[in-house]
Amino acid sequence: MISKQLKPIVDFLIAGAQKAGTTTLHSALSHHPDLYLSTPKEIHFFDNDAAFASDLPDYSFYDAHFSKATARQQCGEATPAYIFHAQAAHRIKAYNPGMKWLVSLRNPIDRAFSHWNMERSRGKENLTFRQAIFAEKDRTRDALPLQEMRFSYTARGHYSQQLHRLYSLFPRDQILVFRFERLAHDPEGLLAEIHRFLGITVSLQKSIPKMHALPYVAPLSDEDHCLLIDIFESELLNLEALTGWNCDTWRRPFPRISDALP
Repeated sequence: MISKQLKPIVDFLIAGAQKAGTTTLHSALSHHPDLYLSTPKEIHFFDNDAAFASDLPDYSFYDAHFSKATARQQCGEATPAYIFHAQAAHRIKAYNPGMKWLVSLRNPIDRAFSHWNMERSRGKENLTFRQAIFAEKDRTRDALPLQEMRFSYTARGHYSQQLHRLYSLFPRDQILVFRFERLAHDPEGLLAEIHRFLGITVSLQKSIPKMHALPYVAPLSDEDHCLLIDIFESELLNLEALTGWNCDTWRRPFPRISDALP
């Protein structure tokens, strides 16, 4: 049985998806006087299988990141992998069943290509984008019993599965899901909604951090875009049914929204 502490330290998480503006959002929220955001941005505690090898996880390492928070401040961090990792949400519920989630979802086609470009620029990916997409299942199988995280280009974009897992563990009023495009085109409106969701005074700073464009090592070809449309079509239908969104703009090529810094 996983141990619980009397009062969890962390109140909210920015937890999705990777390459969906979580760095910009973390920076923007850190300016609110009633919020305390961790340094570093991504702690990667609940997706660290080694930390949960025992039935009695030690939360002190995690909570120490928030030791400078005042009593009035809500504490939060931003590890996008928490929404994707199969066990992270279960571990988070054991830590704090009242945890609030901020979930930014990006066009899964753009997200996959941005993810590949990030790994390629870091020298971690030697395959072309198309090769990497076709190799993903083998890489996932080779990683077992661990979950493949680095090369999960399409798997991370199956948002409906990840949201269903969250909804099965947490009340929906503790989960705020929004599109990445809002952070790019309506940051003030989105931040105001997040402040209300967290139950704090709406207080918008004069200068909201800008999304920074990162150069791609290669453009997305029309052929690869069509491949990803085929891969994600059923997922987009499931996401539309789950959220009530219209995802038509995610189905066709359009000028790419600038990537947030990783």
